[in-house]
Amino acid sequence: MQLSRLSQSDMLTLSQTFVDPVHPAGQALSGVPELASLLSRLRETHQVLLAHQSQDEVRATSLQQAVRALDAEHDDLVHGLDCLCQAMMLLVDDDDVRKRWERLYQLLLPGGRKLAKLSYQAEADNALLLRQIIDGMPDADRYFLKAHRVTGRTLLDIIERLIATGKELGEKEQERLSLPVAPTDDALLTARNQWIRIVGAMVAMLQMAELLGELPQGVKTHVLGPLRKATEASAPQRAARESAGG
Repeated sequence: MQLSRLSQSDMLTLSQTFVDPVHPAGQALSGVPELASLLSRLRETHQVLLAHQSQDEVRATSLQQAVRALDAEHDDLVHGLDCLCQAMMLLVDDDDVRKRWERLYQLLLPGGRKLAKLSYQAEADNALLLRQIIDGMPDADRYFLKAHRVTGRTLLDIIERLIATGKELGEKEQERLSLPVAPTDDALLTARNQWIRIVGAMVAMLQMAELLGELPQGVKTHVLGPLRKATEASAPQRAARESAGG
């Protein structure tokens, strides 16, 4: 987990959830007393980073928050559709209907839940592909999807929302990446390095607890999960920026 890859907006988006006492991440971390002193220092560093934001960085932070919210919704939709299709394939008695579910599952979710682990751009690209699949789908299959409802929405409505979420996710991520990178002054550089050291120490403690099987699920879901996804996503983004600049 290379924290140095993260942008200032990435750092602020993450640490805002860590120091917020009402956010699930902040609540989860408050239940780990060993992190109390590190969290106190992180709050101070977070405020320094916040004070050094330019207008572009404010916009980048806003976009990053929107991207993370869209990605969370996208992943929930993928997991929900996967569970629904899997359930129907297991529970339907009629062989023809079950085969139809199997065919639609392979067509719409060829990677199953793995589609929720893709990069932001890959999720956006997959949404475009899914748009083409739905547009070219036979009427009989469309009627089949419309005939199945979940809490007032048809299955086709849910798939349309997945497409829209992936499309918007890609657009906002591209806008975020297009923002100029602001020069850093000494105070900001010091705060960035301090953030990396503090969060790095927190991660080391949490990963040790994870290895020992003692890590609370809330910390794994709301702290380590977002950190891992952010650092993994930032690697190809940095490479793309360096390539464009060179």
